[in-house]
Amino acid sequence: MNDHKQKPKLYLHVGVHRTGTSSIQRALKRNRQALATQGVLYPELPQERRHRHLFRRFSSWGPREKAECLKALASSLSPGVPVRVVVLSDEDFVRILWHSTKLLAFLNEHFDLQVLLYLRRQDLWLESWYNQNIKWPWVRSLSTATPAQFLAQADQFPWIDYQRLTDKLLQVVKREQLVLAVMSTHDVTDTKAHFFAALGIEDHVPLSAAKRQQNQSLSAAKLEAVRRVGLIDVPRKLRNKVLRFVRDYSLAGDSGSTAVFSEAQRQAIMARFKAGNEQICHDFFDAQDRFGLRGSQPRYQEAVADADIDALAAQITHIVHAGRTRYQTTWRQRLLGRFGRRP
Repeated sequence: MNDHKQKPKLYLHVGVHRTGTSSIQRALKRNRQALATQGVLYPELPQERRHRHLFRRFSSWGPREKAECLKALASSLSPGVPVRVVVLSDEDFVRILWHSTKLLAFLNEHFDLQVLLYLRRQDLWLESWYNQNIKWPWVRSLSTATPAQFLAQADQFPWIDYQRLTDKLLQVVKREQLVLAVMSTHDVTDTKAHFFAALGIEDHVPLSAAKRQQNQSLSAAKLEAVRRVGLIDVPRKLRNKVLRFVRDYSLAGDSGSTAVFSEAQRQAIMARFKAGNEQICHDFFDAQDRFGLRGSQPRYQEAVADADIDALAAQITHIVHAGRTRYQTTWRQRLLGRFGRRP
């Protein structure tokens, strides 16, 4: 199978995080059946819209398991509808590929592979990633970190050195196999629309629209209130309830700005990645500034009274405490109902 024309087409969407990946994956999941009628397979996993676990399992499989998986991916969706395109999507792919491109090489051998990679200016990406780590934390050391403390641990995210990242990918795939775009007002403002256009299906499959924007960042002031409380030990459903309350909360003086880094912090970040970003612009975009390196500074938040932020934090604490009490009571009643004495 050395001829790419004889191989199934595989679009591998690898991230990076915070570039509209949730919206892309929800659109793929929501329109799975409509896409299937056109021969576009978005593999379904139980209770998942993404393919992180499939990708990790695939990495550990032997030749036989890999062959069976490839056969399944290349099989017919339904009688008379052959697979024309396979789509795999997960922003965590970029983490895996940063450490090893062996699986990418395997997929490139067995598929006509296209890798889709969306980038974001590093100061804005770190700001958005900080927001995500506070409002939906999974790493304890970052869950209540201040912006300065978060930046001190930014080496945990090496893939935002985009020049090094693309160099790794280009050791396996050819330049024409890598679809690169920058999420910015200077390049791509709607990554979901760009993604489906890259697949070449936006004019052939009527896609249902999402009811609301996915995974929005909190304003800097509201985020600070959440940080003071800390949500890492709050159960998922209760965490969702807290975030809905925070989004709807009217905080005096809150302009809605999500900017949390100072101008000095921002300049330090961009100085670190300046040479690499300029090289990306030269290599992929004919030297055009797609990152907004020479302007487009974020709108900063006017000072919100600390007492008002504390008041919101107190409300959050109350919701968390009440929710935990209700959760514990419910489970106690269930246990008593199952194991308690019957009259």
